[in-house]
Amino acid sequence: GLLIKKPSELQKKSLLKSRKVSFVQGFTLALLNPQLIAFWTVMLLNFQNYELLKITTFLHKFAFLLGTSVGAFGILYLFAHLANRHRERVFQRLQGNRFNQAIGGILILLGVIQLIKLLA
Repeated sequence: GLLIKKPSELQKKSLLKSRKVSFVQGFTLALLNPQLIAFWTVMLLNFQNYELLKITTFLHKFAFLLGTSVGAFGILYLFAHLANRHRERVFQRLQGNRFNQAIGGILILLGVIQLIKLLA
């Protein structure tokens, strides 16, 4: 009991405030994700070829934007939740050279593929 100190009210409020700030920051980044914007712009252009999938009215545009944003937030939240839940295993697997070598190998492979496409 003497070695474990309970957090004060000020520390609890500070932690709660930092969690709220982190949540808002993450939510904003998820909404403004440039990869998401580029992906859905391309998808919208392809949707225009199908009569049932055309997005013409403001309501359709708003629903599409809301749906993609909620979907992106949901998947990012799921990843964050799973990473937090399995934190020890994730950190354990990220330790060492095996992970770095795998990423390096993938990047080298992608570079070779692009070089072959360029030369072909």
